[in-house]
Amino acid sequence: MSAQTVSEPDPDDPVEILAVLPARYHEQFLTEYYQAAAGAARKVGGYRELHDLLRLWRLTAEAASDPGFDGRLAAVREAMAAGRLDGSASLTEVMAARSAHQ
Repeated sequence: MSAQTVSEPDPDDPVEILAVLPARYHEQFLTEYYQAAAGAARKVGGYRELHDLLRLWRLTAEAASDPGFDGRLAAVREAMAAGRLDGSASLTEVMAARSAHQ
């Protein structure tokens, strides 16, 4: 019997991102991912850019998969178009709320 390490899935893995990301974003994600991966392969420092893109998309997937996301996004867009701050929150407020739910 051989010993194999059991590894946790990497949330920044493109497969994991696609599993969480709503289907309407798949084409955009894949386009950006393929472009970033090709760019990363051409330069030594490209890994960080690819990693940052995957991290951003993972966070987008988490937010967009929340059932209330579309409504909140629409409300914020409407408020911004009207020049209001309705529905906005500071980064400190967002992080505090996220910590409270974990």
